[in-house]
Amino acid sequence: MTNTTPAKPTARRGAERHDGWTAKRREIFLETLAETANVRRAVAATGKATCGVYALRRRDTAFARAWDDALSLAMDELEAIAFDRIRNGVEKTVVRGNGVPVTIREYSDRLLMFMLSRRRPEAYAMIVGEEAEDEALTLYRTVEARATAIEARRVEGDA
Repeated sequence: MTNTTPAKPTARRGAERHDGWTAKRREIFLETLAETANVRRAVAATGKATCGVYALRRRDTAFARAWDDALSLAMDELEAIAFDRIRNGVEKTVVRGNGVPVTIREYSDRLLMFMLSRRRPEAYAMIVGEEAEDEALTLYRTVEARATAIEARRVEGDA
């Protein structure tokens, strides 16, 4: 199981203002940032102003590191969600021509191609130049064939 709690910044010197960026507010900000990857939401959770958090980041290197750690945790979670969607698809309800709603599972070839090209650029990176379109189409067909074969095996296993 992955740790979803960002590193806590070290304690500051001097007195802490009750209406400022207290240790508790920093903790709330960092935890919310790790959950949402959204600075505005994280600041809103503290009741403070967005400009203040950026000023704090500039002057407090420990807080800046904790901020980066929180964003890294959030991105790890988003990446896990993307992989889950690639593998398991997304359920959607569609209405057939006869008016009957049916639940289908949709897979995103675009997301698959993006993740493959980022994770294994040596094998799946797009080629630039005259042959780029042909190469991209060949790559797309290769990945599509692999995904179809995997799905066929999965369906056979479910039967």
